[in-house]
Amino acid sequence: MNPRHPLARMLCMLVLALFFAVPLRGGDARVISLDPQATEFLHTLGQQNSLVGVSDSCVLPEEAPLVPRVGSTELNMEKIAALKPTLILDLNGAHKRYELLFRQLSLNYLNIEMTRLEDIPSAAARLSGELGAFDRGAAFTDAWNREFSRLSAISVHPKPRVYIETWDAPLQSATEKSFIGQLVQLAGGDNIIRDTPISFPVVTDLQVIRANPEVILIAYPISDISQIGSRAGWGDIDAVRKRRVYRLDDASLLRPGPSALKNILHLSGLIINK
Repeated sequence: MNPRHPLARMLCMLVLALFFAVPLRGGDARVISLDPQATEFLHTLGQQNSLVGVSDSCVLPEEAPLVPRVGSTELNMEKIAALKPTLILDLNGAHKRYELLFRQLSLNYLNIEMTRLEDIPSAAARLSGELGAFDRGAAFTDAWNREFSRLSAISVHPKPRVYIETWDAPLQSATEKSFIGQLVQLAGGDNIIRDTPISFPVVTDLQVIRANPEVILIAYPISDISQIGSRAGWGDIDAVRKRRVYRLDDASLLRPGPSALKNILHLSGLIINK
């Protein structure tokens, strides 16, 4: 067929499109992760060798090789371009304002939405498919579904009353509609803040005191956890009297990621333990 024939040109374009649609595999991928949970996902899926750059907030395992940092909220675009990534990985659009610039630089930007527990296995499938690690993705999903079914079948009666505090000025809590609220529910806790369409509602001291939680989880940095009991009227709350006020120091407890099921077990130890 004449290479100038329209059909020949169309076939040529189709072949090229199929070629470039093939997901990157193994050593072909050069990934920059802009989110700690995305970085954790890459390690979980056995794709850590693909990492050529991470955000300033990413935590790497001690045994992991050092990789360049490319910024946090503000990105170092010069460094990113110099690393020649084949994929820039983001979560929940945290850096979506850079998307147009990435495109102008011909950089492949992938944003994965992951805000609920049920988003995690689908995120693993999408990421593993993008990197050509289909077997790893399938193994993760199978293991996740089995463990999630097991945890969902565990029942606790009666469920301890739990108050999750996400900020102190003003007082702000987390309902079961939030990710941390989902974890607490599966961990056997009965959230005292409910019946609201808001994931992180502002609450009052009186609401908490009247609900009398048996466990209080503090989900933000606080230097002295004993100050919770010094609030007016809080000294008589069961959680304060029985010293069951816990600070959640691990940031991964608050954000969706591959360690979520492990975090449910950790929370269950705090909530169910008496």
